[in-house]
Amino acid sequence: MGGCGRERFTGFDQIYEQFRTRVHRVALRITRNPQDAEDVVQESFLLTFRHLGSFSGKSKLSTWITRIAINAALMKIRKRPRYEFSLDEIQECSRAGLCTEIVSNHPSPDQQLLQRELQQILAEGIGQLPIRLYKVVDLYYFQETPARECAQTLGISLPNVKSRILRARRKLRPAFERRLRQQIA
Repeated sequence: MGGCGRERFTGFDQIYEQFRTRVHRVALRITRNPQDAEDVVQESFLLTFRHLGSFSGKSKLSTWITRIAINAALMKIRKRPRYEFSLDEIQECSRAGLCTEIVSNHPSPDQQLLQRELQQILAEGIGQLPIRLYKVVDLYYFQETPARECAQTLGISLPNVKSRILRARRKLRPAFERRLRQQIA
């Protein structure tokens, strides 16, 4: 029984080594913070290890792990404090007469709401794409794989990859246009 657990760790080490760079890249792109990205990598692989037994194989392992990383990164962003600033810096600026107000680099509530709505529209739209378009979108946009590598990975031509990306964009566009028209009305 002890050997079985050791085999699981050995297999997981291989998974970690194979996907760590990809998970880190996705985490960094979403969090835009190296420390948060490292936290997301750790959280993602902890969740992967915990739930590896429930992986059904309906999608590629890389897609499953990337989705875990995306969700972990989004949770990390949600848990961030709304406003971050150093009281020492403000006091120093005040003494020097350089600061007149605290400026937030965070989006306004309206911008945050719009961003969440756009993310929801995108998630819903991507979920409705045919699998051949979804695979290209996932590789090209979410895993940031160059189009040539997408073609190699999927076993299709480069023009076919570009065509599928264009078709996916066209299929997603109406959902965005409908939502934006609803907001204007």
